[in-house]
Amino acid sequence: MSEKPPTRELLAEFDALHIEKLGTCAVIYSGKDAALLSAVWRVHGTEATIDAMRRFFASPDPWLRSTSYSVGVFCSQVGRFVRATPAARPDWRAECADRHGSRCESATFHAAMVEDGR
Repeated sequence: MSEKPPTRELLAEFDALHIEKLGTCAVIYSGKDAALLSAVWRVHGTEATIDAMRRFFASPDPWLRSTSYSVGVFCSQVGRFVRATPAARPDWRAECADRHGSRCESATFHAAMVEDGR
């Protein structure tokens, strides 16, 4: 059985960083945003996901500054903010083989299948 994602911790950290940056609570859609952050976590792990959030909110990128700083925007841009270090998570391919017979083409696809309960 795979480890459960720390969605509450991730959502709380995202909200705290949003408050620090913008002075207001983030608008969080609990089901959708929890699923998005869980998918990122399954690929990158807790430390790297939180580090990416910090880098996201600290970015001087003008396009990002014009957005709503939502979980959706973060997840769509996460590749820009994750450091190039291995995640502190087991190899998703091994989990995929154990869980549903190596049908996954990528870590993101695997995370989506896990979120769907497959």
